[in-house]
Amino acid sequence: MKRRDFIAADGIMSVLDYHSRQQLRETVVKFRQLAVIAACIVAGTTCDIAMAAPSCSPWLDQGNGTSWRECVNDDGTTHCYVISNQPGSVAQEVRCK
Repeated sequence: MKRRDFIAADGIMSVLDYHSRQQLRETVVKFRQLAVIAACIVAGTTCDIAMAAPSCSPWLDQGNGTSWRECVNDDGTTHCYVISNQPGSVAQEVRCK
């Protein structure tokens, strides 16, 4: 191989090496982006599961100045609440009837 051919071949290898490194960088960036997206999806799903609210009936007026509400959790446990119809009152958990 002549010196001129070696230099040309070396230049081609440098160009190929540059493209290989560039391709590797792009692949790593894409992988990182996918990892971040996957982490966000998992975090969002976990937050949704952790923040699941119980299924509750609307407040039902009892006709005696109080209202009643029944809630059922995902595990089937039931909680009942009573509240005065006066402004500023706070609901209290009571035994379900």
